[in-house]
Amino acid sequence: MAKHSTNRSSNGKDRISNVRIVETGNGSDSLHVDRMISQVKISESQTRILCGDIRYIDTATSTTSGVWDFGSLFATDDFTSMVQQYTEFRVRAIKFDVYDFFPSNTAGAVFSTFHDVYSATPTYTFANVVDGPDSGNVPPGTGKATWYWVAHGVTELGFQAASSTGSLPDKYGGFRYFVNSDTSPDGKFQLIVHAVVDFRGRV
Repeated sequence: MAKHSTNRSSNGKDRISNVRIVETGNGSDSLHVDRMISQVKISESQTRILCGDIRYIDTATSTTSGVWDFGSLFATDDFTSMVQQYTEFRVRAIKFDVYDFFPSNTAGAVFSTFHDVYSATPTYTFANVVDGPDSGNVPPGTGKATWYWVAHGVTELGFQAASSTGSLPDKYGGFRYFVNSDTSPDGKFQLIVHAVVDFRGRV
């Protein structure tokens, strides 16, 4: 006669597990709300917004060089509004669209992004801009080119104190350009900027 085994597989039935009891009528909504509240607390009320800016680059009278950097960001309406409400910020990424309104009129121009740590805005030469790893121009006939600045490393990804008064935060780079003088009309190039900025710590 075959002997039956007294050992039974529990299949995990004897394991102890955490159980969340949901009040009748709440369904899964209470769990969802609690998770949202927890995430807000952990992130210190972090909020991500888009800061925009538009500027023209004149080329008719003289050689033009310049940058759009964190200092330019601090002056935007979106940033100045948010800095009144939060204690810290960081810039995650910036998109730079350059439009050529008069592609038939050539003016030697070069553009590139840059990463650096500074307080006073630097001035770049033609050679500096060309040396950028993503340097380029607006191809003739297309009328538009795009560049991207993305935060990398501990310093750039860290949060800085957001204050509308006192010393300004450190600047970590942005977009630079060098345009030779030409007979092209003023406003040959238009720069449109979209910066992704994180804010946290409500005032």
